This record gives sequence, structure tokens and C-alpha cells, in this order.
Amino acid sequence: MINKANLKTCLGISMFFLLMAGQAQAATITVGSGAGYDYDSIQVAIDAAVDGDTVLVAPGEYVITEPVTFRGKAITVISEAGPDETTIRMGTPADPERGSVVVLENNETDASVLEGFTITGGRGSWMPSDDEWGGGGILFDASSGTVRNCAIVQNTTVWGGGVCCINPCSVTLIDCTIAENVVEEDGGGVGAWNGSSMNLINCIIRGNSTTGVEVIGGGVGCGSNSSVTMTDCIISGNSSADAGGGVACWQASLILTRCAILNNTGGDYFGGGVYAGHGSATLTNCLIARNTTPRGGGGVASSYPDASVTISNCTIWGNSGGSEWGGGGVLCRQASAVVTNSIIWGNTSPKGPEISVEDPTSTLTIAYSNVAGGQAGVNVEGVCTLNWGLGNIDADPCFAEPGYWSDINDPNIIVGPDDPNAVWIDGDYHLKSEAGRWNPYSESWVLDDVTSPCIDRGDTNSPVGDEPDPNGGIINMGAYGGTPEASMSIGQLPPLPPPIPLTHWNLDETKGTIAYDSVGDHDGTLNGNPLWQPAGGQVAGALEFDGIDDYVETDFVLNPADGPFCVFAWIKGGAPGQVIMSQTDSIGGIGAIWLGADSSGGNLMTGLVPPPGGRSIRKPLVSEIVVIDSQWHLIGFVWDGSIRALCVDGIEVAKDTQAKLEGSDGGLHICAGKNLEVGTFFSGLIDDVRIYNKALSTEEIEALAQ
Repeated sequence: MINKANLKTCLGISMFFLLMAGQAQAATITVGSGAGYDYDSIQVAIDAAVDGDTVLVAPGEYVITEPVTFRGKAITVISEAGPDETTIRMGTPADPERGSVVVLENNETDASVLEGFTITGGRGSWMPSDDEWGGGGILFDASSGTVRNCAIVQNTTVWGGGVCCINPCSVTLIDCTIAENVVEEDGGGVGAWNGSSMNLINCIIRGNSTTGVEVIGGGVGCGSNSSVTMTDCIISGNSSADAGGGVACWQASLILTRCAILNNTGGDYFGGGVYAGHGSATLTNCLIARNTTPRGGGGVASSYPDASVTISNCTIWGNSGGSEWGGGGVLCRQASAVVTNSIIWGNTSPKGPEISVEDPTSTLTIAYSNVAGGQAGVNVEGVCTLNWGLGNIDADPCFAEPGYWSDINDPNIIVGPDDPNAVWIDGDYHLKSEAGRWNPYSESWVLDDVTSPCIDRGDTNSPVGDEPDPNGGIINMGAYGGTPEASMSIGQLPPLPPPIPLTHWNLDETKGTIAYDSVGDHDGTLNGNPLWQPAGGQVAGALEFDGIDDYVETDFVLNPADGPFCVFAWIKGGAPGQVIMSQTDSIGGIGAIWLGADSSGGNLMTGLVPPPGGRSIRKPLVSEIVVIDSQWHLIGFVWDGSIRALCVDGIEVAKDTQAKLEGSDGGLHICAGKNLEVGTFFSGLIDDVRIYNKALSTEEIEALAQ
């Protein structure tokens, strides 16, 4: 009888011999021309292989007339010298319906590995289950596999020009370049459909395109309950004739982490860089720059009620959206989006240069992010919802060096994009820091003379991740926040620069009939005989009004109905019923008193009210604070899109909630009513008048009053 010890020994010996037998069965089969190789055909070598074998292919170009297929085998097909030296090219297909270079269609798994080849010349294969052509370079049909270090270039078909995954399967691409492939419909470079999933790691997808109508994904496209996950990838220079020049999903999901989506072009629909329609896209630590579309959503776009986009620690810079839908950086149309710890800056569009939220039911939530223009940089239409959360700022992010157009003969000469000698110079979007910034070109840490306001200003509940010490214990905003390349903390929050007003009349002139706008082109004209007081202001000089017929007139500055704004001025003196600023009527618009002293006691008030109709009560907002005395007071009105508020000396003194404000495109009267009524002319001093096309924060208002 065998005891337990002997039994364990026998089992161990048996397992050893089984393992050795398995290793003995694994073989390396060589392919090349001439003597010394087992075969001269890759397919013949695969046919001779069994699970666990390696087919090793010598350098050269292998022209085929039938697709290379793995026959369901768990083998590795690998080149000796890599894709630069080893090419598999489709010649004239023996079967016109079998024009893909490589096909996996026999229930292969991820143990079927293709590595180190250039795959080119493919025309795609007919897919009976979908009644369509697909997989110009490589086709995975209900079969999985792994592709490493391959260049899949210059293939063409209808779906998935470089690589197509169709029907349930799981495919992984690692260290691959998918370039210059063309499709008539979806997925110029890579496409996934019908419940398939793809995982791309450290891949480059560039110069691919879709050419048809109602197509998606110039670089990468997925649909029909499929999913694509991309990590450390570059998606650049791709184009779609319709939606998603770089990456797109339709009734599918995208997950992009640490990816760069650059210089892609959308067509007749949305999303120059990324598009999600009836699907979801999750973007984390991504750089999305210089993408364009003629319609809307230059950087990122989502549309339709079941579409959603989540953007965390991304930098969205220099993208361009068209005038129809807007959203140079981000477009949310009949969809939802959540943005945190991100920088949305330097994007352009005639409507919502940074962000546009359009069509009923759209909701965008943003917090702890740097948005150029602040809340005023967001276009919100109809009954759409903008949840402007905590921690948002509007400050130059201080990138190391944003990209720019230069002369092809001298990169130090900056030119316009239409210059015949223009060439684009890629930028570096790491944040400047006096404590240390990673320089990817020298691969070293460097010190700057300024520190970005985006450092240590992310959500305090977000983990700092792999940020190097010193990191301040708070994640940075932008694409490198939470990563080993995050710029270092100086140990305290860098001061935010003061917001830039839309107009600023300093009123520091000493003579003349013009009150100059120091930041814009809205110079005011003096009427009556206001007196310059060079040393009599709260901030340097001031302008004195007689209360009879003195006032300053300007052209149109902004329409209160268009979105958030605020106005501030220093005043001294005055009487009940007098006006500090008003807007004249326009065609189809009714002007109002922006700031004034109410007629009963001289309390600060505003006459900006909701438009007629609805449930809103059309009455002025009047504070309890009297401002007409012999002291200087900073008075202000703030509208954030839902709350109108009055401020005195940096403190909020009255507020209420309104759905909207009545608008006008008329010019402004400073120190008089809109119709120059007797009794509305201001009697006293006024100084430093500012209008912002955003709602200033409490801290910013307090700073103005200091």
C-alpha cells in the first residue's frame, strides 16, 4: 500500500515529466527563402505548427494571395528583425472576398500571437454575418488574439481599415502603429463591433480616414455594444468625413487613459478629437489638442440622451469647433458630461469657445477645473443645465510651451496657420513650477521662474497618485496630475492672477472728452461737462459729474440675456433716484438700470429684471444699504445665470433667484438713465468702472474692494 509521502513523490515526478513533455513538444519553425529554413511560406509553417509552437520569420517581403490564418492554434508568429524588415503584403487575392492580410476566425484566444510585421496592401474580407466588408489589414471574427510591435499601414476596406474586430471576441494590440488606412464607413484605423472588445496599449494611430456618409472614427471607431480601451496611445492626424475625427463610439464604450489625441479632423457631424453618440467615453489623464470640426465639439463631443462623457485630469487645448453647435473644447448636446481636475483653455468657437451645452436635457457638471473665461466661457442654451461646482478657476495655466505655427525655415518665427511656409510645432503642456517641472525632451527636472495656478488645485478628495514629492497632498489639474510627471508643489497655493475685465474705464485721464477703455475698444464719450479729477479718485484719478446733464456714453458692450456677467464701480456722493449705469433700448430689446440708488432712500438697486411672461416677478432688486454719502464705496451687480446679486465694498448685500434676465443690444450710459431723464443724472465722483463677462467669485470681489 502506498503511503501519503510516497503518493506525493509519485505525483511530483509525474507532473515533472508531463511538464518536460510539454516543453519538448514546443518547437520553433523557421520561415525564409533559401536553404536553412523549414518553409518558405508563413501559412505552410502555421499549418505545420501545433499549440505552443513558434513560427519564426526571416526578414523580407512576403506577398500573399490568401490571408494568413492561425487555424485556431495557440501559437506565436514572430519576425526575426521586426516590422521595418519584415512585411506581409496582400497581392491580388485569389478569392476577391478574402482580401485581408491576416484573419483570425477559428475561435482563437489571446494565446494566438502575431508580432513584429508590417501588414499592408489589404482590401478587407466579406463578413457574411454582418453583410459587410471589414478588416483591411487584420480581421478578428468571433476570435481573439494578441498583436505586438506591428505596423498596420495602407490597407483599405469598408469597416476597420487597419484592424477590425467583429462579433464577441477580445483582442489586444501592444506597441503597434496603425497608419494611413482608409475605410468607406467606420473605423479608419481600428474598428470594433457587435460585442467585441479591444485593448490598445502604447499604440500610435495616425493618418487614418473615413470617407463615406454618416461614418464615425477616423482613427478608432466602435459600435453595437463593443468596447475599446486605450492606454498610453497617440491618436493623431486622423480624419472622419462625419463624426469623431480621432476616436468615436456609437452605442458602445470608450476608455482612454494617458492618451494624446492630437490634430484630428471631424467632418459633417461632431467631435474633432473624441465623439460619443448613444454611448460612453471615459477620458483620464489625456491631452486633447489642436483637433478641429466644422460643426461642434472640436475637442470632445457627446450627443443623444443615453450618451455620457467623463473627463478627469485632462488638458483640452487649442481645439476648434464650428458655429452651428459650438463648443471649441467640449460639446454636450442632448447628453451628459462630468468634468473634474481638468484644464480647458485656448479653444475657439463662435459659440461657447471652451464649452457648449445645447438642446433640451443636456447636463454638464464641472468642478476643480481651469476654464478660460470662467463660467462665461460656457454656452448654455434653452433649459440645459450647467452645474458649476466648487474649485473652478479662470487663470493662465502656465504651460511649459503651447504648440504654435512657425516658419518652416526658422522655428523661432511665429506665423499664422494660413502662411504657405507654416509648420506646426508640437507643444509641451506640463505645468511650470519653481519647485520642478518634468521636461520630456531632456528627460530631466527643470526649474521655472513662475508656478502654475493649476498645481495643488484639484479636488482634495482625489488621490495624488504617483505625483512626486513635494506634491502638496493635493492633485494637480491637467493631463499630468496624479502621474509621475506632475509638476512639483511649492508648498502653498500659487496666487491666482486677477480676472481680466471685458471693459475697464480707469477714468485716470486729465483732460479731453474720451474715457478710454484700457482693455478693449469700448471708449466712452463725455457729454455735458464732467470734470477730470487726476488726484481725486479712490484708485488714482476720477471723473466728477454735476447731476444735471453730465454723463458718459459708450457703444454696446454685452447683452444681459446672453449669460453671466458683472459690473463694478467706485462711487462717492449721489442722491436718491440717480443712476450709476444703464443700458439703452435696442430693436427687440429693453434696456434697464444696471446700478443705481433707489428713489426712496438711496439704497443700492438694480433694474435688471426677467423678461415678460412665465412665473418670474419683474421687480427691481433693492438692497438695504444706502450708498449715497460722502464715503467711497465699491458697488457691484453680479449675475451668474440664475442668481442676481448686489455687492457693496466687497460684501454681498442682496440677492434673489431668477430664470433669466431681459436683454438689450443697446449702448451704455454711465451716470445717467437710459433715456437721460431728469433726476437720473449722478452728482458725485466715479472711478474705476469694470464690466466682466463672467460672475466673479466671492474672493475676487473681495480683492477688488481692497
